[in-house]
This record gives sequence, structure tokens and C-alpha cells, in this order.
Amino acid sequence: MARSPAIRPNLVTNTYGMTKHKAAAIVLAAGLGTRMESDRPKVLHSLAGRPMIHWLLDTIAAAGIDDVTVVIPDGDAGTTVAGAVVPLDTVVQADQLGTGHAVRCVCDAGGVAADDVLVLFGADPLITPATMRRLIKARRAKSNPAVVVLGFRPNDAGNYGRLIVADDGSLDAIIEARDGTQSGKLQ
Repeated sequence: MARSPAIRPNLVTNTYGMTKHKAAAIVLAAGLGTRMESDRPKVLHSLAGRPMIHWLLDTIAAAGIDDVTVVIPDGDAGTTVAGAVVPLDTVVQADQLGTGHAVRCVCDAGGVAADDVLVLFGADPLITPATMRRLIKARRAKSNPAVVVLGFRPNDAGNYGRLIVADDGSLDAIIEARDGTQSGKLQ
């Protein structure tokens, strides 16, 4: 499997002298919160007295991941988010062109040194450390999948994107809500 040159394998030796693979996280925090009708960056909205992104960063640390890069917007909003996530590395995504573009911005800025990279949304703080560890374990499975995707089945799909899954459980496509129907099939 070919890897992006910006996602560099990095092996770490644990205290037992055994080699293990390193995991990293890219946190997407460039959203401007326009649907929230606020000038405050979305990830800095308070949840139980703390910015949403702080809950997620604590969870990442609890999962044992210490290599974290936060993708921030350009301008004043980016400066505000960067200040909230000190001392973590940040990368500016000047134009919000989607998840893939945000990851590309990290790669263009030098990437991360890890075999497994979690791409997480800074405004989705309820993922657990156990779920993060299961995602990494699934990525390291014998079948060696290039990508592991976490999804959910909401009661009302509304504006959520759709994961189109084949009969064998493999991912066929990810369809944005505006491009699909409730069943997920393209219009």
C-alpha cells in the first residue's frame, strides 16, 4: 500500500524494547460556526463550561495519542483557535474546502510522523478513548485496510453525509447530504 509522503511511518520503542506503531491525530477546527449564527469559531463554543475542542483534546490524550495537529481557519478566528490549543501544532486551512482538503493542508505543511492517523472533528467531542483505540486496532488488522471510518445511524439523517457500504461491509462511497437521498443513493 502506498502512503502519502507526508504521512511518514514512525516506530517507537516501548519500555520492553519492543517496537510498536505510533498513532497521531489531526483535529479539524477550521469551521467558522456560521450555522451556529455566531462569530465565535465553532470548536470554541462552550459545552459544560469548556470549549468543545478541549473535551476532544482530553479524550485524544486519554487514548494515548500525543502527536496532535489542529487545522485552524485563517485570520482572527484562526488566531483565537490557535491560542486555545497551545502548545499543539496548528496548520492553517485558508479556504474551507472539506475534510480531504484539511488533511492535505497538514500534509503540505510537513505532515505527521505516524503509521495511523485519526482525523477527528473538533466540534464532535463525545467520541471516547475506547472508540479511538478500536479505530486504531481496526486499522492495524491483518486485512490492512487503508482507511477505517466511524459512522452512526441517526433517527433522522437530515444534513448528515451518507456512508454507502457494500454487502461485504466495505465502504463504497461517502456521499454528502446535499448529493444523496435518505437511503443514501445518489439522485
